[in-house]
Amino acid sequence: MRRGLSAVLLVVAGAISLACGSTAPPAASPTGATLSAATASPQTSIPQATRTALASSSQSPGAAASASPAASLASGCGPDPEPQPSGVAGGIWASGSTLPKPFAETTAAVIDCRIYIPGGLDINPTGTPSRIRDLASLLVYEPAADAYRTLADMPEGRNHAGAAALDGQLYVSGGYLQTTATRSLYRYDPSRNTWTTLADMPGGRAAHALIGFAGKLFAVGGVIRGERDWTPMWVYDVATDRWSADYPALPTQREHVTGVEVGGRLYVIGGRYLSNVPTVEIYDPDVNAWIEGPNRPTPASAMTAMVLDGVIHTTGGEDINELRTLGAHEALDTATSTWTAFADLPTRRHGTFGGQVDGRWFVMGGGRAADLAVSDIVEVWSP
Repeated sequence: MRRGLSAVLLVVAGAISLACGSTAPPAASPTGATLSAATASPQTSIPQATRTALASSSQSPGAAASASPAASLASGCGPDPEPQPSGVAGGIWASGSTLPKPFAETTAAVIDCRIYIPGGLDINPTGTPSRIRDLASLLVYEPAADAYRTLADMPEGRNHAGAAALDGQLYVSGGYLQTTATRSLYRYDPSRNTWTTLADMPGGRAAHALIGFAGKLFAVGGVIRGERDWTPMWVYDVATDRWSADYPALPTQREHVTGVEVGGRLYVIGGRYLSNVPTVEIYDPDVNAWIEGPNRPTPASAMTAMVLDGVIHTTGGEDINELRTLGAHEALDTATSTWTAFADLPTRRHGTFGGQVDGRWFVMGGGRAADLAVSDIVEVWSP
């Protein structure tokens, strides 16, 4: 993530995971390019977190847990879990198949057990006309086959865009074109391998969360071009192809937020405004209002997240004041409103992306160093 822009996304970083359905292969690109994944190797040295389990004293907002489909974990995904220090929950990290190329600063969505990764950025080695190279590519990873495939390009390259899955379709909103926040909304149909341009957002927006729920897309947080107030929530109605700003604003101004939906409520976690914030705010559509949630123990921005059995797992990110990447793996139980620490992400990174498939969490790409950086690293957490 670029310090020059952030002084003002994961992106966004929330990947919405749907139940695994069809096992047919994803549509091929016009060239049918399939990229073989490197053989996954177990992570032999797992950093042992020393933090104690952290439970918030905040009062429960009353969010109901939304159980994900029962996880069906494959055997042989890595070594037996090592004993964890007192106060650190279980699970194991293992190395995954590396990305076909290093990149960062996008988000991803899961549809039918496949992880769809649109856009992002890589670094132009010549530095001319810019060090940033916006990506229009769409990459899909299928864990069952351990293979990547290139699909049809987006209409235009973007970094720091929002992405969400809704009713079997992939939506990509806004993002930066170089350093300019854009208004576009695109929809990708996996069955046809085609993109459709939809109604523009009310303004340019980047480094925000895009969350799909109940026939609508919610654009929350981020940087809004030409506006001093970054908090408005814009909501897109899929049925009418229209955006509305007639919703309560996010109470705390912040960008590079992480957002997910659990039990019919939208959780917006972390982010930054001048410095990182631990803030969690929860939107309840039933009452059309925001509720204060329990702060994340470690403030972070540019994280990635996934939901498993009503628990929101978050990891990665960066500290923009100390210019360092972060690896804390902390999970919010939405039924009890408590946070628990898990073993850290083995390779600290920011601007990562990925998602949860059959109970395994794929944390992909991102930068190992703060500011502008990319990698092809993939690490996989299993409970």
